[in-house]
Amino acid sequence: MVYFNADGKESTMCGNGGRCLVRFAQFLEIISQDATFEAIDGMHHAKVIDATAISLQMSDVTEMRIENSYVYTNTGSPHHVQLTENLVDV
Repeated sequence: MVYFNADGKESTMCGNGGRCLVRFAQFLEIISQDATFEAIDGMHHAKVIDATAISLQMSDVTEMRIENSYVYTNTGSPHHVQLTENLVDV
């Protein structure tokens, strides 16, 4: 799996993209239920649970910071999570 961000730059593996990849491979009848694929951060294993769920093994979290207004975590791809009261104003 090769993943590109919206800016066109190659990036680390995307969990939702990985699930889409597995569902598409199943649709093309390349896999039935279990899949293994390689991404920039290594091998990933996936299993189709049913028509609405795919289990995907991700890399271990390598960093996590909990701050007053946000949480930062790195799952192989950096994530910034911040709650807000009024999203329209952000």
